[in-house]
Amino acid sequence: MKNTAPLRSDDTAVVGRVSALGAGGICILHIAGGQSQSLIEPFLETPSGRKLKELKDGDIVYSLFRDSAGVIDEVLVVRRRADFWEINCHGGAAAACAIEDRLAAAGAVVDRERVLDAGELAGMDAVKRAACRELASVKTERAARMLADQLGGALSQALNQLADAPRLKALLPTFHYGRALIEPRLVQIVGAPNVGKSTLLNRILGYDRAITSPEPGTTVDRIGDLREIDGYPLLFSDSAGAASGREKDENPPPASDFVLFVLDASRRLEEGELGLAGGLPHDSRLVVMNKCDLPVECDPEEILENGESPVRISALTGSGMDDLLEAVRALVSPAIVPGPGSAVVFRESWYRALREAGDDERKIREAAERILEGNLK
Repeated sequence: MKNTAPLRSDDTAVVGRVSALGAGGICILHIAGGQSQSLIEPFLETPSGRKLKELKDGDIVYSLFRDSAGVIDEVLVVRRRADFWEINCHGGAAAACAIEDRLAAAGAVVDRERVLDAGELAGMDAVKRAACRELASVKTERAARMLADQLGGALSQALNQLADAPRLKALLPTFHYGRALIEPRLVQIVGAPNVGKSTLLNRILGYDRAITSPEPGTTVDRIGDLREIDGYPLLFSDSAGAASGREKDENPPPASDFVLFVLDASRRLEEGELGLAGGLPHDSRLVVMNKCDLPVECDPEEILENGESPVRISALTGSGMDDLLEAVRALVSPAIVPGPGSAVVFRESWYRALREAGDDERKIREAAERILEGNLK
């Protein structure tokens, strides 16, 4: 079991992964504390023969990380300070977790937050610390670039200069962009049984995530997975065909940010589809006419609102998928997209505090100070 007890003294070594685990690339572990060098040294075998005590700040040495059973991984060891070290290992979970486990068994405290505070976050304001923490888990390059701008001080500078309502009103809408990049939003694929929802999900994801069959109702549970579109992480979810009555009450669909309402273009609309369409907000949905490779019998005009146009596709053949993905991109993109280097509010508690300040300049300054000082999570 990992040692997660409170720090026993200022010298106690603390270890934590500061990059996300992945199937490839590297994973970075930081070790901080006065005992960090003596903690990691017994596990390292440097083919060059170079000793850790010979390294200066910024020096890198290639090493084998091993225990009594043998070599765990090839690593790069970086001395950041005398009391702060970095180990770069392979990005898969096995090596990173094994190294962390061995160091914990040797007496290190496993605490990612503390090791971040002791290392690269030391001296940063709360906004920069939050950006650094979020960087370890974001799903897209676009999100990483936005957070890198905030780590570089874009939002901190804007908050330090925030003194009046006009500047606040310009900053507030950026939250919707920041949230869209960091928090995957749910795109629910809905429709009657056997309209091709599972085939569409598989086509969107690019692999067979859902079981497909010509028999209605093959999908009995909600399933889904992440897909990036234009840098926005989206969770596409498919469920069983539209239920009714008691089934709806016992197993209600999750709240969706967006909906793809799928129709079977090869048959006429059914009464249940008309009722389902009436409960879907038109400003967060796309009407998708599937099976357009077959003779078209469906007239969607009865369910279209305010100039809506259906997207015509064949999930089976892939026809029209480029048009659908472009329509999804337009649907999920926030109204305001800040340019590179712009300040972006990316925490909901910060957004609420700033919004509640209203036009009161004193409250605006107080909210900005609370955010920078870390008094809001």
